Amino acid sequence: LTKEYEGFVVVIDDSAIPRRILSDGLSRLNIPHDTFESGTKFVERIKSDPSYMTKVSLIITDIEMDGILGFEVIQIVKEKHPEVSIVGNTTASNYKKQVMEVGADGFYAKMDFAQLQHAVDTFLKKKK
Repeated sequence: LTKEYEGFVVVIDDSAIPRRILSDGLSRLNIPHDTFESGTKFVERIKSDPSYMTKVSLIITDIEMDGILGFEVIQIVKEKHPEVSIVGNTTASNYKKQVMEVGADGFYAKMDFAQLQHAVDTFLKKKK
């Protein structure tokens, strides 16, 4: 039985494999989503198309990336769109405190499918 969720998810990760794992997981859960290969590309997108953020419910972002770091992505999003949930997702578990301090709603050490399911259950509304 697939759960039906409302919302749209953005995955930001500069590593192709975790990006694909999360994208495949979201597809298995029938959740519409986009992926970005850098924080910089994501920030360029929301600056060039401000209406893009109106459909976004949850952002899952890597922290250590070339260019704009996940910390900055979190701050940029929360400044203009505090209603959007954003979680840090990184192998460096020592970043948890910093990630939460800059305004993230959650933190995961490189998500597997179970953690993705938990994040979706926590941050996306279920369809009535």
